Amino acid sequence: MSPPSHRHHVHTMVGIAVVNALTTLLAAVLAFAWCRGARETAVQWTATLLMAGGITLAAFICGWAVAHLILRPGLRFAQQAAEMLTMAGDESLPERPRLAAVFDCVTRYWAGMGNRPFFPEFICSSPQMRAVLRQVRMLAPTGINVLVSGEDGTGKTLAAQAIHTRSPRRKGPLVHLDCTLRPPDRLAHDLFGGRDMAPADTPTRPGGAVAQARGGTLLLENVAALPKALQIRLREVIDTAGDDREAFGLIGTSCHDLNNCVSTGHFDQELYAQLAQLEIQLPPLRTRIEDLGPLAAHFRPDDGENGTLTASALQTLIGYGWPGNVKEFRGVIEVACARSGGRAIDRVHLPAAVRAVGRWLPAADSTGAPPSIDDRLQTIE
Repeated sequence: MSPPSHRHHVHTMVGIAVVNALTTLLAAVLAFAWCRGARETAVQWTATLLMAGGITLAAFICGWAVAHLILRPGLRFAQQAAEMLTMAGDESLPERPRLAAVFDCVTRYWAGMGNRPFFPEFICSSPQMRAVLRQVRMLAPTGINVLVSGEDGTGKTLAAQAIHTRSPRRKGPLVHLDCTLRPPDRLAHDLFGGRDMAPADTPTRPGGAVAQARGGTLLLENVAALPKALQIRLREVIDTAGDDREAFGLIGTSCHDLNNCVSTGHFDQELYAQLAQLEIQLPPLRTRIEDLGPLAAHFRPDDGENGTLTASALQTLIGYGWPGNVKEFRGVIEVACARSGGRAIDRVHLPAAVRAVGRWLPAADSTGAPPSIDDRLQTIE
């Protein structure tokens, strides 16, 4: 999509075209209705020509505006690609500054891709995430139960929300229930409701999450922490509902391999079969380094160059393992933006833990023999 200011300009042009067409059409109708006498035929032909000319002009303005809206991102991409190729082929620059200039250009283009994500909920450009989102887009409208697996911070809850908004139950509620950090009696009350299962200090509620999710979706976060007795009861509730249209859809998220939990007896096999009708595995951030640039542009404050990554900062971020995934990356970018003082983020602005672990290609003024292109690519990979 184009920037908001450009879209506003296009919308203004289309509005002018519509007003022009309606004005000429109204003038023609009035001329046909009110003109009488010897000059009636001439006036009517004149009105007809004015109406045709006005509509033609309106159609031309609309076509120009729409074509400008569609072609502008492509032209901008072509200009960015030409700029990168020009810098990469400029033999007057030494090898290291030339590659750094290409990295800076790629980072600037990534920063401009914030308005064109593959899914509105996700900021990604890597093949792994695009494959996951294509799977969501194709299968979520079927309304089947989904198990979303992945490490902490990979966006499992965000994926669950995207599945719900594209399911047949999207008009119903999305009820969240975290299965961790709750005693079994409180968890049973929150899930199924009822005074008999509630702790003494818990007020009576009309129903648990299962009742509240009817007609919508029940999202069980960290479903592997659900006690075995509650797993069996939840499975019985799902069996009882059957094909009831008012029943709830079920989405579970887990950081653990539920198949292994079934093998060890910690998870009910039948509930796993009902839950994992579709299993989605979100890739960790360390395997999708293509997303680092777009994510950094998304998390940075929108004021000048603050948050723009230099070549050395991007190379350091690529070499870091990101055990906390996107959550950790967001914190690192926010800290780096604060340290940079409104300027572009350099390697020195990153936290010490990231600089110590992340591999870094030396700057242009460093001593020692410059690494070859193959060494650079191997380091980045």
